[in-house]
Amino acid sequence: MILGSFLILGAGVLLWRRRRLI
Repeated sequence: MILGSFLILGAGVLLWRRRRLI
């Protein structure tokens, strides 16, 4: 579903941003 995809995308972006920050 779109909601599931959105959640996975959000989690990925959050992880990417956190990794980039460190």
